[in-house]
Amino acid sequence: MTAANPLSRRRFLKVGGVAAAALAGGAWLLMRGGGDAHYRALCPGAAPRVLSTKELGVLAAFCERVCPAPGPSQPGARVLRIAERIDHELAFHTAQLQSDVKAALLLLEHGGWLHLSSTRFTRLSEAEQDACLARMGVEGNELERQVFSNLKLLALFFYYCDERTWQAMHYEGPFAARKAPEADSRVDAEAAHG
Repeated sequence: MTAANPLSRRRFLKVGGVAAAALAGGAWLLMRGGGDAHYRALCPGAAPRVLSTKELGVLAAFCERVCPAPGPSQPGARVLRIAERIDHELAFHTAQLQSDVKAALLLLEHGGWLHLSSTRFTRLSEAEQDACLARMGVEGNELERQVFSNLKLLALFFYYCDERTWQAMHYEGPFAARKAPEADSRVDAEAAHG
């Protein structure tokens, strides 16, 4: 008489299914956890239109790292509300583009899992965020590099479209007054015949 196999095929599938459900539930709780208070603090007073509060908070943290640091004549991304402006612009675009931006922000916030780190992007120190972004932009896989470069393009586009940033780079705007030339190159009629 043979002893019954304690791990039959049916039992293995049941145990595997329960374990997979537990892992999926745990991952969902980790990605969701913390509530909106943490993300709301990253973009105070914001009223998201397309993005969730979490997505807007992640975008705000990202914009602060890739846009120029605030200075005496240069406002920062938080003052200019770059993340909110991007969110409002997304309302005029297709559902596919909105979905792509949301997926990019999810990868940015939880992409540490790809590198065996469970710490979210927004929970890292500023120096750690800079290192994370440098790794994504240079050493990351193709998807990470695309996420980094496309989100950075969005952030910098909206940053430099704001007139308040122009003074710091001595740009007078697209419709600057035309200056008269210092020397007149026209030939004087009397001197030509003289």
